[in-house]
Amino acid sequence: MSLECLINENQPALFALIGAILGFFVNQLTTWISKAIDHRYNVKIKRLDIGIELEKKYLIEPVVSFIDKDLKSMQKLYAQLFKSKEEKACLSLDNEYVFELSSVQARVRGLGDESLNAKFEEFSRARISIGTEVSDADSKAAYTKLDEAIKLAGAILELLFKKLRKIEN
Repeated sequence: MSLECLINENQPALFALIGAILGFFVNQLTTWISKAIDHRYNVKIKRLDIGIELEKKYLIEPVVSFIDKDLKSMQKLYAQLFKSKEEKACLSLDNEYVFELSSVQARVRGLGDESLNAKFEEFSRARISIGTEVSDADSKAAYTKLDEAIKLAGAILELLFKKLRKIEN
């Protein structure tokens, strides 16, 4: 019995065997390609998540924290208008956060948005103008300055959150 005769007699079985082997290799190739694409996608998503997390942690959160502290300080300063002279003498504001201003301004500039930078610089000066109005005992002007600072803070936060949403999308 020769090889040719064996192949001719078992031709349907050989086709089935070759088909099964080809099917196995095609299946393995498809699985490998799918895993490679998934891996590349997962790496890209992980990089994006790390970038978003870093931007939130080191750029956005410190700015939001500073704005919150500064608004609270401005509100306390404004409230001094309604206290007696004796109570005003005991004024103690926690202004330790103000020493973070240059660091926070650098972070705002690092975001690369000139509009945001201009609004933050204007906001950072609002505390001084409120203090001036309080020392002059002009409650209406002090409230106007406080209200402007609150609106500026809202605009800054809106720009920050838009920037964050843009990164996430």
